[in-house]
Amino acid sequence: MNEDIKQRIRITNYQWRHRRRMAWMAFASILVVTFLCFFVVDIERLDKLETVVTWFYMAMASIVGAYMGFATYASVAGNNDMWQNGAPDSDPYSSLPPQSGVVPDNPDAPKRRSRVPKLPISVE
Repeated sequence: MNEDIKQRIRITNYQWRHRRRMAWMAFASILVVTFLCFFVVDIERLDKLETVVTWFYMAMASIVGAYMGFATYASVAGNNDMWQNGAPDSDPYSSLPPQSGVVPDNPDAPKRRSRVPKLPISVE
């Protein structure tokens, strides 16, 4: 059981690392195509490539947006979907030895809901 949990954590980290790389490469390709459209490609050729570039932007932006959305969902929902499956029966980290290198989340720590700072709103 101990090795199974460690293997699942390694696989999950591996998958998210490659998803993040794919999103960064999609974002970098958007920047490169934008630079090429502004400074390299002639206006006459750009008129002919308009639909191709538009679809390219849509595809790359959807990859970046999907990564951001799924990463946000994964950080909010966590590994246990309590809203769907109910409370977990047992702690999945209970079988790990204390010095295993896998550190579970601290249940006593306050939950961070947003990374966006709250601005004071004044009604006059």
